Amino acid sequence: MNHYASVTRLYTGAETVAQNRIDEILSEAPFNPQIGEVPKVLIVKNPAAQETVQIYNEPNPAGGQPRIIYGTMETTVKAVGPLNVNGVATELNVFRATVLVSYNFRGQNYKVQLNALRASDL
Repeated sequence: MNHYASVTRLYTGAETVAQNRIDEILSEAPFNPQIGEVPKVLIVKNPAAQETVQIYNEPNPAGGQPRIIYGTMETTVKAVGPLNVNGVATELNVFRATVLVSYNFRGQNYKVQLNALRASDL
């Protein structure tokens, strides 16, 4: 298999995993932190939540041996602090999410990072 094609295919898989988490972060409802309504995926965790994810699963493996590439996904969620205007602090009710997918292929480490902002539904 062409090495560059493999690297690109794995990058696309990692990016898809990260994008799925971003989509979940942006769509879970209700999100109204000012009244205590925060979906589980947006609860601020310290340290960041880490999980093992499947990056690629070869559909028709040569010799019948499955080739599955796993990586780790780390999701960091932080509240964007209050905005200070003329000495008055105003809560923004905005959260920043960073999703980092890391994996190893043929001894080389790769990372894909996606970021998003989520504002209150109110």
